[in-house]
Amino acid sequence: MLVLGHDGRATAGNDPFLTGPALTPVLAPTQAAEATSASASGGASASGGASENRHPARTSTKRKRPKPSPTVLSELARLYRTHAIDQATDRQDVASFNSALRTERRLTGTRKAELESVTETMHQIAASKQLNASRLPALFATLQANRQWWTTGPLLAGGQRVEFAGSQLAWEYYPGQGIQLQVLGSFGKADGLYTGGAADYPAMQQLLSELIPLAARRGGGLTWEYYFNFDGGAPPWTSAMSQATGLEALTRAYEATGNRYYLNIASQALPIFSDPPPTGVSIKTSLGTRFLQYTFAPGTAIINAFLQTLIGLYDYAHVSGNPIAAQLFAAGNAEAIAEVPTYDTGAWSLYQPGIEDNLSYHELVTGFLQQLCTRTAAPVYCTTAQHFLSYETTPPVLQQLTLRAPKRTSFQLRFRLSKYSHVGVVVTQGTHTLFSTSADFAYGVDGFTIPALKSPGTYSIRLAATDLAGNFTQVTGTLQIKRYTGKGGVGKTSVAACTARGCAAAGLKTLVISTDPAHSLSESLTAELGGEPVQVSDHLWGQEVKAQEEMERHWSGVQDWLAELFMERGVDRISAQELTVPPGMDELFSLLRLQAHNESGEWDAIVVDCAPTGETLRLLSFPDVARWWIDKVFPFEKQILAAARPIARSLLDISLPSQAVFADLERLSQNLIGMNEILRDRGRCTVRLVMNPDKMVIGEAMRTFTYLNLYGYLTDAVIVNRLFPAGVGDYFAAWRRVQEEHLELVHSAFAPVPVLCAPYFEQEVVGPGMLDRLAGELFGDRDPSAVLHDALTQELVVSEHGAHLRLALPFASKGDISLKKIGLELIVGVDGQKRTIMLPPAMAGFRPAAATFEDGALEISFDGEQRPPRPQGRHER
Repeated sequence: MLVLGHDGRATAGNDPFLTGPALTPVLAPTQAAEATSASASGGASASGGASENRHPARTSTKRKRPKPSPTVLSELARLYRTHAIDQATDRQDVASFNSALRTERRLTGTRKAELESVTETMHQIAASKQLNASRLPALFATLQANRQWWTTGPLLAGGQRVEFAGSQLAWEYYPGQGIQLQVLGSFGKADGLYTGGAADYPAMQQLLSELIPLAARRGGGLTWEYYFNFDGGAPPWTSAMSQATGLEALTRAYEATGNRYYLNIASQALPIFSDPPPTGVSIKTSLGTRFLQYTFAPGTAIINAFLQTLIGLYDYAHVSGNPIAAQLFAAGNAEAIAEVPTYDTGAWSLYQPGIEDNLSYHELVTGFLQQLCTRTAAPVYCTTAQHFLSYETTPPVLQQLTLRAPKRTSFQLRFRLSKYSHVGVVVTQGTHTLFSTSADFAYGVDGFTIPALKSPGTYSIRLAATDLAGNFTQVTGTLQIKRYTGKGGVGKTSVAACTARGCAAAGLKTLVISTDPAHSLSESLTAELGGEPVQVSDHLWGQEVKAQEEMERHWSGVQDWLAELFMERGVDRISAQELTVPPGMDELFSLLRLQAHNESGEWDAIVVDCAPTGETLRLLSFPDVARWWIDKVFPFEKQILAAARPIARSLLDISLPSQAVFADLERLSQNLIGMNEILRDRGRCTVRLVMNPDKMVIGEAMRTFTYLNLYGYLTDAVIVNRLFPAGVGDYFAAWRRVQEEHLELVHSAFAPVPVLCAPYFEQEVVGPGMLDRLAGELFGDRDPSAVLHDALTQELVVSEHGAHLRLALPFASKGDISLKKIGLELIVGVDGQKRTIMLPPAMAGFRPAAATFEDGALEISFDGEQRPPRPQGRHER
């Protein structure tokens, strides 16, 4: 607080009774600069001469000069002529205004601009014909305060509160608007003086004796107004919060003095609580009344202002017994009880819908809720106050959402935040920090723009957040940079989601599961999913499997033993933990949840949104190895380990696995065998491959198709997504021709498996409506849950000495057969038709030896890889 003395010197001090935030936030620096600039440019000429010349007419001789707008001096003259003011008031105000104009001409810079802004505002009110006798005391008190400060006081920072020696009124500096009476602050100070005790009652009475004459006539009652431009609102305007704080201060003055004069003044201040804006602050609702912070902003709902208004109305009604005040409180209270919970985010308070409180406003609204809890005992006030208090000591909740990203291009690392915080991110790979930054974020989903990461692989992500109260949290995660950017964007999640919705629409109790570490099923379904099934709609549940939880369930014993073994060999703890999980195992563990859901018998249909399938499904070849372990190893492991464990420790300095490790391996092997049986049950389980009509993506899908056939998994449909429709225009015409060529390759490579196609939609496939459109394009009249093709199109048996491939060609006729192998591509020609088949890497050295075509199937034999003979001994070359 700065206090300007009678000698023109300003001293800094602390007014203990002037507490709480201002009614309006301080203008941002850019707004303040614009306001100051606007006042300085054009303001000088406006106040440089007689006030009637402040709005000069155009100089064109072809038009009539417009009628001069009313000015301060012309309006004072009108008020005097109509006997609204007496001669003494007229002479005093005219002299004061002319003195201010003369002072403007002597000042320069900021001082000149700020005083001009006040006289210009007075002209603005006069020109709008709102300068009446009741507003003169406040307007000329403001003019005098600015004239005194800008001629003798120091320059001020925005938001600085000031007082004048000999006065109890509180003022505040708004850059570009001058010094303005802080009505809310002044009445709040009066409340503070009451709380201070009897010794401070005289100061309270002095303050109210200064404030009461500054009220204007508005809406048939007394109103303390604001006389500056703010946030699109032009003066004069008022606020329910400041008016109600006035009611509270006047009520307390009565309680302190017993003088009913204060209650009488308060009763005259009630009308604006019944009038709608822009005159009053009342908005009628279906439940009662909402009281406004600003008369010029009927659509702005600020909860702390609403609650403070209720406190003022309650206190005045309770003490005075005024029935109008009691009715006003009851109407506002009914609406507030319904609204208050909507300002609780579950982690912090809201200032207005969608905008969080800063710390001071959070503490302010918490205090208001506590006061209303004490006064009314309404549970909603008490409970919400308790919530808000607990949030001040609760760390923010932070969740990394982006788990995969393309290489060599910048991307958004998205996260979910529970409350306004300063968030930092650090991206590392190994011991190298590749990127770090921080910024302030509101609650909800947001993100950092991460520069391009050049190399594929796993990156470590560390996110940290500090909230407004200083509570800190930190989370760590990983980010996968994909080798092939197209693979993760073909739309398999959308296809899985639309298939599940189709099954549910048919009345099947359906579960759709995501086992992809980069979950996007929640976004596709527009539903919050978790590690357990969550109901999304009628007959439909969704689940995003948590790979870490599944690894702990299936692999913890093995992981602990391997980590110990690696650390004994000198590997650091973090690297050791990473090495204990082979690539692809986390996706495999997630897929094992399918076995548990299948055994439960709860579901009619289960749709799995798999991780990229190549590596995961290759791991499902483990059952044969698992059976060997179960038959040959596990029955004897206890005896073997019991004898070998002490010898191994003493001679080899290694720790052999414990029985818990073998228990984990045995359980995993049993689960893999069970999983294998489910996936190979062709009457119940099928695989559908999803791709875009791009050459690289099709090639990868062909390789996956070969693996599926190799391990006996039935593919009953191939889905080609995002085909450009006809009529896309010249720009995309070339793309569409390429897609048509690639589509021919898809039909030939996957025949006779049905190929389902979907167009490139005009908007993102997210939410029920778009998912149902996608399902309609793909399935048409087909049942999404039906098996669309019931036979393996390829059967491949590989041995040490060769391989045998059986290829179903049900619609081909016997004719010339040609075979050509280029790397891992086998090109088969039958009756002039060509088909390309991708072979597994194990057959890189194999060559076609013979081919026969019978009963609609082509059978091809391969010779095994030729190796040089093993040397029988050492020979000189």
